[in-house]
Amino acid sequence: MSTAITRTAADRQRQRKKWVLAQKAAPIIFMAPAVIFLAVYLLYPLVSSFRLSFVNWNGLGDTARFVGMDNWVRLMHDSVFWHSAWNNILLALFSIIVQLPIALVLAVVLDEASKGSRILKILYFIPLLMSSVALGVLFKNIYDPNFGPINSVLDAMGLYGWAHDWLGDPRYALGSVIAVVLWQNIPFTWCCSWPASPLSRVKSPRRQGSTARPRRPSSGG
Repeated sequence: MSTAITRTAADRQRQRKKWVLAQKAAPIIFMAPAVIFLAVYLLYPLVSSFRLSFVNWNGLGDTARFVGMDNWVRLMHDSVFWHSAWNNILLALFSIIVQLPIALVLAVVLDEASKGSRILKILYFIPLLMSSVALGVLFKNIYDPNFGPINSVLDAMGLYGWAHDWLGDPRYALGSVIAVVLWQNIPFTWCCSWPASPLSRVKSPRRQGSTARPRRPSSGG
């Protein structure tokens, strides 16, 4: 009798160990494809590019020659690099300063809208669902200086001085790109910020279906 009880306890212990092992292995199994994908297509190219920055290589054959920090020194003295870095800083700043307030305002408007709110939310999320390639082709045609709808509308309104080469003119190219980035990422910012905002948990009695009325003071003392 005692032998059977001991064997049953040992079986339960083994089953429990298997269950714990399965619970620990499940996240690793689910994460493995994403980790492998990022390692192959993100980490390896990043490390390879860093390694190539120390050599002089034309990209063909085995002609790479180690040059140490020469490429980095040339980069630090390259005005194009610093201009590109400044443009990226401006893009990041506008993404923070402009994108978040607009996303919160639109989120409040859409949350308070009663009629057609679902259609508005679908239209609101369309930019987030578009691929970068499709977005680039779309706005390349929109910004086209000859046939784009922006310049066409401005010409039709007689505002000829407002029509520009939006992507070809350095004065307007950065602003045009920032506008596209904001248009695409504002829905994503709303997804990240709105659910965590205290305003998202505030609902009026009308939306909750409450018809509470003020209580009358009781006649009793």
